Amino acid sequence: IESVKIPENIKVGINGKDVGFIGDPYQLQIAFRNIIINEIQAIENEKGSITIGLDEKPNSINITFEDSADKLQNSQVSVIFEPLITTKQAGTGLGLVSCKQIIENHGGSISAHAHPTRFNITLPKK
Repeated sequence: IESVKIPENIKVGINGKDVGFIGDPYQLQIAFRNIIINEIQAIENEKGSITIGLDEKPNSINITFEDSADKLQNSQVSVIFEPLITTKQAGTGLGLVSCKQIIENHGGSISAHAHPTRFNITLPKK
């Protein structure tokens, strides 16, 4: 999160304690950064918040990213990780595709949910 400039109108909260897992920190940082940037762009100039949740299970780590913009529609959830799908005028539709690929390359999974907009990531601990 340190690598992303958070606008003053957005508050970021982290729930949960620091968790450790094995993986390529550079690649995972790219994935997490893409999600946070998407959430910042969804909030735009409104006052808003991004909440990051960390939950350690015996064999996995669950990470959630939830924003207050609530702009993701149910109809978009099933296609949001497909190439060239974007809801932004200047978007390429590749950011979330790369997130999914990075997470899956680490043996994990990612899903999106609407109302509220939330991304759930599960990564194995080993």
